Amino acid sequence: MCSLAPEACAQLGASHLSVVHGGPVLGGYDMVEYFKQPAGSRNATKGDAAFAFNLTSDDCNTGGGSAGHTSACVPRFTSTFHFATPANRDAFAADPWRYAPQYGGF
Repeated sequence: MCSLAPEACAQLGASHLSVVHGGPVLGGYDMVEYFKQPAGSRNATKGDAAFAFNLTSDDCNTGGGSAGHTSACVPRFTSTFHFATPANRDAFAADPWRYAPQYGGF
């Protein structure tokens, strides 16, 4: 199942691109570049490994305030995203959840 909007999934050409085991998310396509384009005329742009960003998602336990428990975060997974330009990589790094696939799957 593709984690992007239906038109993005159709543009990228396959519904399985949200999960790419052993490779970059979305098969290395640049999602920042996609969303910079006007709706209705968006095209998928392949990213470059030279402009990669690794996003680590954490599971956090706040401890609930009980005695003896402290807040702790444990890395859950790291996903690699590729971008067409350093500017797109930097935009993603500044606000990754604005661009990352909405429903996970990566």
